[in-house]
Amino acid sequence: MAVIALTRLEPKRLYHMCGLWKSDSPALVQGEKSTIVPSGVHKQALSEGSNPKGTFAEYVVNNAGVSFNEIGSNSVQHAETVMRTNFYGPKRLIEVLLPLFRRSNAASRILNISSQLGLLNKLRNNTWKALLEDEERLSEADIEQMVSQFLDQVKDGSWEEGGWPMVWTDYAVSKLALNAYSRLLAKQHEGRALSVNCFCPGFTRTAMTRGQGSRTAEEAADFAAMLMLLPPDQLPTGKFFKLSTRSPYSKL
Repeated sequence: MAVIALTRLEPKRLYHMCGLWKSDSPALVQGEKSTIVPSGVHKQALSEGSNPKGTFAEYVVNNAGVSFNEIGSNSVQHAETVMRTNFYGPKRLIEVLLPLFRRSNAASRILNISSQLGLLNKLRNNTWKALLEDEERLSEADIEQMVSQFLDQVKDGSWEEGGWPMVWTDYAVSKLALNAYSRLLAKQHEGRALSVNCFCPGFTRTAMTRGQGSRTAEEAADFAAMLMLLPPDQLPTGKFFKLSTRSPYSKL
């Protein structure tokens, strides 16, 4: 049995996706070969009763992403929501699914949709940059501490002096954390048939960009699907991809 987790969907979209699997339940949709688990119930549903022997996970694309900024603006008013959605959302879903990845006999893949706004070269805080670059020292607790420090600075109004990325700062920090977590996860599971990569679709026409962008969401989705379906002998891990090339743009 395959497991499909739908997260961060608006109610109308959730009902639509559930309908594609011919069921009228928006909470836990069980089909002949799949289980659909929307946000808010996925942890309980995956751990209690819907996780029989033979259930496994092979492919996960985390596309959780939100920004409350207009193009050219840089408010951090909704920073906590941005962090919960863009960083903690994918992280918690992966944590729930990791036992199912371990059951798969094939090379499993996680692709986190990220942004080049969260690359290390956008970070001006040299202390955090040095720690994030230290692959031997970096821990999950370090990444969460960085996020907490940013949110604390948002609350006390000192975030502009914190050395954080200058464009869409809250969004960029959330993707910086997601990139770092993805790199850490890739290192922890190296040699265990689990590939973890990030992909930046670039300036894409979506609701988040208010329909602006240089490419369609379909073009970005096609490229993400291509990355997910790479043959096992061409499948990297711990890499950052941009839409322009199927070769890794950089290390995470």
